[in-house]
Amino acid sequence: MKSGKPILIVDDDPYILDFLEAVLQASGYLVVTAGGGHEALQWLESNRPGLILLDMSMPVMNGTEFLQKVRSRSDPGPPVVVMTAMDDARRLSRDLGTKGWLQKPFDLDTLLMVVESLLE
Repeated sequence: MKSGKPILIVDDDPYILDFLEAVLQASGYLVVTAGGGHEALQWLESNRPGLILLDMSMPVMNGTEFLQKVRSRSDPGPPVVVMTAMDDARRLSRDLGTKGWLQKPFDLDTLLMVVESLLE
């Protein structure tokens, strides 16, 4: 395992969670998954990831709402990469002030490059 804090993946699609977890673990990363914003916020109460991979289109609490709650805490929080099928992921990332974006469907090499650039 690569040293450091875990990557928190927040996505309502269990197939995406399982797939990303498998790919990132196979690359040596510690991974924690959450099926939605509320579950992720509960985990964040007592843990701090090195990176959050955040789906923007989730029911109950979307990615923007989740980001607002994370940022309402006293510290700036971990870096966040938005994952979205929306047409302009780059603009969305810029508007939300995140560290990066992954346009769905994304290439695994791109995923690993983004993660590595933010964690190492």
